[in-house]
Amino acid sequence: VQNGAIFHDKLFIAVYGSKTVEVMDKVDLTSVAQITFPAEVDGPRYLVADDNYVYASLYSGEVARINPETNAVDQIIAVGPNPEEMVIVNGFLYVVNSDCLNYENGYVNGKSVSKIDLATFTETKKIEMGINPTRIATDGTNVYALSTGDYGATPAQIYKIDASDNATNLAVGASWFAIHGGVLYAIHSVFNPDWSTTDYYTAYNLSD
Repeated sequence: VQNGAIFHDKLFIAVYGSKTVEVMDKVDLTSVAQITFPAEVDGPRYLVADDNYVYASLYSGEVARINPETNAVDQIIAVGPNPEEMVIVNGFLYVVNSDCLNYENGYVNGKSVSKIDLATFTETKKIEMGINPTRIATDGTNVYALSTGDYGATPAQIYKIDASDNATNLAVGASWFAIHGGVLYAIHSVFNPDWSTTDYYTAYNLSD
């Protein structure tokens, strides 16, 4: 199990290794359906839902749209390599393109966030940011994405993407983060010379 999303009375679960999305009743967790994907694409990583569909990022470089009425994939579009988390803001879906499996080449194609118009289910823009983005969240207006870096010389930092799709490095170190009530909560694990970590927990006011 990799990730999940709720749509009305259903719970959708992404199972990456088995290349399925399992659909369950969200109350009693009984099985409703099992969604499979075409042989030419990889397994689902993360899920997000709006009022009409459930969307899955596929590690082979696509985003799939699932019709919750039929519990079937009805469309797949290409984005960037090894996409991970997604958010939906004002009718657009934003997905981070990590290029995570290309680490030996410095994540060379993993420096963007794809913006998808959900009305047409087409990619409208690739927003450039730091390497190996893996996490993404929103405060309802702006989008915040975590460039995980290379786990070495290039540190992990959070970028802010505004309503005009401008990406700004906030120089906030993080290994994981979440947003709630106008506050960004960051967990930052820094490796020590002996490979132990020192962990920092910080809250940032998004207004300033």
